[in-house]
Amino acid sequence: MDTRHSQYVLISKRVEEANQKIDSLISQLGWTREEIKAWAQEQKKMTLCPYSQHRVPAHKYNEHSKRCYLKTQGIIYKPNKKSLPSSLFFYQDAPSVVSFVTEEDSSTDPCQEYDRIVSASRVLRSNKKMDDMGPIVIEKQKEKKKKEDKKRRKHRLKMKIVTATDIQRELINAYMEEYRQCHGLSS
Repeated sequence: MDTRHSQYVLISKRVEEANQKIDSLISQLGWTREEIKAWAQEQKKMTLCPYSQHRVPAHKYNEHSKRCYLKTQGIIYKPNKKSLPSSLFFYQDAPSVVSFVTEEDSSTDPCQEYDRIVSASRVLRSNKKMDDMGPIVIEKQKEKKKKEDKKRRKHRLKMKIVTATDIQRELINAYMEEYRQCHGLSS
């Protein structure tokens, strides 16, 4: 009986020393045993992801499994992608662009709204006299194109079209010439 009691005391001392080491490690990390127990309880509530074997909260399992599946297939899923800013401000004063996007909430008929926007754009065009300047701009573009065409004609080179057969023929002729020179045959 003495041996059992001595073994019990020895094991108790070892357990006590191990507890002290664990307590010192936990205190160095800034944790408490209660926090570790709470964390372990939360881990029990987690479910295992079937795709990459990590733990996921049960309430987010469905959403996570979809994302994780896409990730394993090489698809990057970004649900909170911000939309690009509008570029409408570039065209707000352009006379030839008709905007169908309105800032205010219009409860009018879409056809009436379209007619209103088109008539407003016509007024803008007439104010800026873009209709009168159109033919002048077109003539200048035609003259510029003619000048460029003349320059191209001067510098144009005639290129010989070489086929694969022509290349092979030249190679065979070159090899035959080299063979004749090596063996002292006349061509």
